[in-house]
Amino acid sequence: MNNFKDIKVVVSDVDGCLTSGEYIVSDTGSISKSFYTRDFYTIERLLNEGIHVIILTQSNDKVINKRIEEIAKNSKYWKNCLKYRSLVLFTNVDNKFEKLKNYLTAETSCSLKDVAYIGDSENDLKCMEKCRVIGCPNDAIKSIKDIDGIYISEYDGGKGAVYDFIMYILEKMEKNNENFRT
Repeated sequence: MNNFKDIKVVVSDVDGCLTSGEYIVSDTGSISKSFYTRDFYTIERLLNEGIHVIILTQSNDKVINKRIEEIAKNSKYWKNCLKYRSLVLFTNVDNKFEKLKNYLTAETSCSLKDVAYIGDSENDLKCMEKCRVIGCPNDAIKSIKDIDGIYISEYDGGKGAVYDFIMYILEKMEKNNENFRT
């Protein structure tokens, strides 16, 4: 059984997890994506619990940057999380495993065993094989869904999968704390 009280970092992929993975491209070439508001609500809950959040994407578009800037503009709390690196965003990442491992080593006192990770495709696989708790959206690729012990959300990417995964973690952490007290 996973020891959820040891989770110190939660990592989320963007395309296919925080979004549906679909791009909407206008005739002028601007790109837009749709985000599920409750995903960011639960990210804030993690930050309030002192859990670091890393958003990690292979995508090089600036849509996720704009979304986080928009939230931070309206929230002093989010600005502080960005300033003190409780919330970190990495875009244009070719090798997610190396990026995550190197960041944890250089910038935190955490290892991959302190991480919960939600991903949906091949570029998430190596990270997911090494992290303590893993989850995926309902519409993740088969090889991800077939990983032993993975939490498969009943929701698709961009439709509440990240919210569901984080709520699962928070509930398990609370249950671990209750068991610890008794």
